Amino acid sequence: MKKVVRFLAVVMAMALMLTFVGCSGQTPAPTDATTTAKPVTNPTTTVNEGQVQTTTLGSDTTTAQQVAGITTTASAQKTTTQVKTTMPDNLKITTTAKKTEKPAATKNPMLTTVPKGTASKDKLVALSFDDGPSIQTTNLVLDKLEKYNVVATFMLIGQNVHSGTQAVMKRTLDLGCELGNHSYTHRRMGAMSAAEIREEIEDTQDVIERYAGVTPTTFRPPFIDVSQTMYNNIPLTFICGIGANDWDNNVSAKQRADMIINNVKDGDIILLHDFAGNSLTVEALDTIIPTLKNQGYKFVTVSDLFKLKAVERKKNTMYTNVK
Repeated sequence: MKKVVRFLAVVMAMALMLTFVGCSGQTPAPTDATTTAKPVTNPTTTVNEGQVQTTTLGSDTTTAQQVAGITTTASAQKTTTQVKTTMPDNLKITTTAKKTEKPAATKNPMLTTVPKGTASKDKLVALSFDDGPSIQTTNLVLDKLEKYNVVATFMLIGQNVHSGTQAVMKRTLDLGCELGNHSYTHRRMGAMSAAEIREEIEDTQDVIERYAGVTPTTFRPPFIDVSQTMYNNIPLTFICGIGANDWDNNVSAKQRADMIINNVKDGDIILLHDFAGNSLTVEALDTIIPTLKNQGYKFVTVSDLFKLKAVERKKNTMYTNVK
């Protein structure tokens, strides 16, 4: 009898519950822990530091682990994670940029200069020609230099340097030769004042720079006439040289050649002339150059002679030999 009464009480309680649900329109929470709730449209889950949270909606799963301040927003179709990172106040980040190293300089394998302070053991001579440029004679001299593949230094008179001789100066430089200063008027300078000396030199330097584009570093005094005033006022290297009296038309081409060949030695500067009409010196070159080459001499410019012989240029000195 008691069982029947208990059964009827349960039935009545259930009936009352169904009536209540029908009136309120609400669904009671499931009592089974394995029952999955109906998907929520936009759930938001906040994960605290040290927690692991996994949210599963359909096929999308988002996991956050050991992250402080992460908010995960998920929908049935996609999951979006926004991360806000807060750095501790006492944390300092230092970024060091890696220093970019410049590539090492590449040495030119064709460079054959002698190291500073080391004198060349080669037998060297420097051909030089005074009183040009002359359109006719200088070009004939250059023909010989080109024929034998040698170079020389041309000591120019300033009055001969102008637009008419510009082409021959260009050819001279193109062949690897050097230009020097031989005064502007070719007058004797030993008795000149300091102002006159400077004018002779500076006017010649200026005109060579204007028409040839180079600045001479060597000077040969006209008639080899020198004074201390000249040394004090001319900031160039004074040169002389072994000569052949080739300014004298009575000296033959053979005599000129013999004088050079019989007196030359290693380090010598050879003094010749390329003034207009000096054809005998041009002829003598056909003997001088091949003979000295056969004797083992190499031909260089005056400036290169100083470099290759490792000789420092000095003031109050006139050079005939550089060694």
